[in-house]
Amino acid sequence: MEPCIWNPKDANHKDKKKHADAWIRLAELTGRPQSQQIEEDTDQTEDDPLIRDRTSTVTTPSTPPSRSPSRPPSIQAVTNKRRRPASETAEKQMAVAFGQLTNVLGQRQNENIPAHKDDDCDLYAKLLAIKLRELSTDERKIMMYQIDGLFINRISQK
Repeated sequence: MEPCIWNPKDANHKDKKKHADAWIRLAELTGRPQSQQIEEDTDQTEDDPLIRDRTSTVTTPSTPPSRSPSRPPSIQAVTNKRRRPASETAEKQMAVAFGQLTNVLGQRQNENIPAHKDDDCDLYAKLLAIKLRELSTDERKIMMYQIDGLFINRISQK
């Protein structure tokens, strides 16, 4: 048999002209037309379950095209794989569901964030921070140390 037709590791495997020449040589050797040789060769591969599964799902036209194919129809059908419509619809449904989930979560997060109102402690802390910034760094450290001391004394009295 012609290795350039069936062996993908062959150097001439991807050369379409070599493929066509190989099919012509096979037709001349067997004395049958090229299309009949192709059908018979593909019938021999029906014993392989992988090839049978791939070729059984794809239909090929019953009449050969006007020009001679560079590959046999069964191999051409195997290489033209199609996406399954079930997986496409599942992907679309998942994308829609994910988008809806993202929108709902975004709305809930926006609703749950209450506007923070400053109470008297926040206002006093801001006022104290302004006054501390007016001091020099050494005086600021001493003042913060004294304020911390007031809190420590208050905690120890309890």
